Amino acid sequence: MKRIISLILFFLLQHQISLYAQNNSLQLGNGVITLNKGAVITVNQTSPDGITRNNGYIFADGESNRIAWTTNNATGTYSIPFGTFDGDYIPVQFQKTTGGTSSTSDGTIIVSTYHTSENSQPFPSNSNAFFPIVNNVNNPAGVDNSANLADRFWLVCFLNYNTNPSLTLSLNYDADGVANDLNSLSESDFTAQFWNGSAWDSQQKGIADPGNNAVNNITGVNYNAAWVLVNKNSPLPVELTNFDAKCDGNDVKLSWTTTSEINSDFFTIEKSSDMLAWKTIGIITSAGNSNEEKNYSSIDSHKIEAENYYRLSETDFDGTTKYFNTVTVQCDEQEDLSFTNIFQNSSGTISVDFTGKHNEKYSLQMYDITGKLISEAKGEQLSGLNHVSFTTNAAGNAIYMIVLTDDYTTITKKIILQK
Repeated sequence: MKRIISLILFFLLQHQISLYAQNNSLQLGNGVITLNKGAVITVNQTSPDGITRNNGYIFADGESNRIAWTTNNATGTYSIPFGTFDGDYIPVQFQKTTGGTSSTSDGTIIVSTYHTSENSQPFPSNSNAFFPIVNNVNNPAGVDNSANLADRFWLVCFLNYNTNPSLTLSLNYDADGVANDLNSLSESDFTAQFWNGSAWDSQQKGIADPGNNAVNNITGVNYNAAWVLVNKNSPLPVELTNFDAKCDGNDVKLSWTTTSEINSDFFTIEKSSDMLAWKTIGIITSAGNSNEEKNYSSIDSHKIEAENYYRLSETDFDGTTKYFNTVTVQCDEQEDLSFTNIFQNSSGTISVDFTGKHNEKYSLQMYDITGKLISEAKGEQLSGLNHVSFTTNAAGNAIYMIVLTDDYTTITKKIILQK
């Protein structure tokens, strides 16, 4: 018999749970759920009614303390009732303007938030491999800009979607008490920016709503990212939106894009086979000052090792040099495809982790011992770790084969599922 969860007392959660209450919903009364040590609440209810409340809230002050809402392809306005340790209500609201598409019924939106120190530490570390690691909050001059940020990060991620839905976000912050998020800034100047994987995107999104301690109407959100609220008069920089390396015959093509440049003199490309000894292989003159998208590229025609590491730096006219993330490419890729982990989740889904070094398409199948196809997933590989999940109605306590194929090779792995 299904139960109604009506929480009126303090509840400390240090594990992952799925909600199997009435209609798979979480019904908060006047109590507090505290998430700790990477705890996750999974709401298995596609409707916005999956979480309801009176005055209760969820205290989940940590990057890996998360709400995972399985909305699948439904649309509507969803509210996650986050709160602070001293009782201030700071919900995250997202309106799904498109439903998204998923190969399973487990299309999930994952949200977490946490308060930081005045220097915006700690940065999001991607502890759950959902989004790119954040490594700075610098202004366009490369100087720490944490004084112009609210003391809080928000993390929004998508899981098990082939096409991510589009969201319009509203982010609430703590404006009361000693440990508030305001950082002595004017609420009316707040705007939202997100980390695009290598830099803070130049787009200033949202409308400040000081009366409700929120920034609303943050539109077009369909990517895994960390978010901040920043003083619109001192935004974070967007010096680089991508840096990529791809095999091109016997060469490696390097490409990168900027959407703003300030006093930029030139870019330097360096190469290494061990990430210890670096050799300069190219210097490219930059635009100097620009608020428009600029695309750059360079070809490495030198001897290509089995695995190559490249790093990009930018030097200003005053001689200041800034390094960006290192990328890697392996042109001899036939032996590169490999499984790193295969496991069965408590929900019955199968998760497969594998490594890839190029942007080739992959096909992942699961067969029973008779050769019958049980489940299948397809997509495009990412450089490094790839994570794929799919559901199966296969009976437990049996042997199955996982087959992973790309343009170069096929690898297999035997697994045993248990109910």
